[in-house]
Amino acid sequence: MGATDVARAIPPWQLPGYLRNKMNRSDLIDTLHAKNGLVKMQCDAVLNTLIDTIQNAVKNGDTV
Repeated sequence: MGATDVARAIPPWQLPGYLRNKMNRSDLIDTLHAKNGLVKMQCDAVLNTLIDTIQNAVKNGDTV
């Protein structure tokens, strides 16, 4: 049973925080836009850079 199966079986108010407070890519872009006033395309570029940086660090064995 994966996380999404658990999320479907349990009402949202009973989910642990790590399942209840999920954000998807669009949510992250909207938050960057709202808090920084950047154009959403700029927010997408920032998010891509962040994800690429984290992935490269993990690939190289660095601590993230």
